[in-house]
Amino acid sequence: MAPITADQIRELGTRFYEIIDNHETIDNFIDVLDVGNPGYKIILPGVELNDRASTDSWYNRMIGGYFNGSHMIYSVDLESSSEETAVAKIVLIWSASVWNPPSPKSQSVNILTYTTWTVTKVPEGGVGGLKVLAYEIDRLDFAPGTSQQTPH
Repeated sequence: MAPITADQIRELGTRFYEIIDNHETIDNFIDVLDVGNPGYKIILPGVELNDRASTDSWYNRMIGGYFNGSHMIYSVDLESSSEETAVAKIVLIWSASVWNPPSPKSQSVNILTYTTWTVTKVPEGGVGGLKVLAYEIDRLDFAPGTSQQTPH
């Protein structure tokens, strides 16, 4: 078996963000996450998800509060890779709109997002046999004049 590649991680990341942007079902989102693994975690500003219940709750808030979302992966750089796991730094651009009642208008959110991903090879599910084991936002750079709000 060959080590996990940056292209494979990009494919998984593309699907991960497509699910969020299209407000797909929670089951589709869970299918790309290794939630049954004891090392599973998603670390976002102000929140850490470690299990199915916290992930479901966050995902429902995310798709309920943001619309017109678009995630575009800018770069994927491998930090380490084996046949079973890999760690990569992914930089992406996230644009969306959020409406905070009773405001008469929605606000734009445009963020250059720096993340660290740990992915694992799985016997079934995921994308190309890979699932997200750990996802951490390392840094957020907000575009000038946009909302400083993040989904948490």
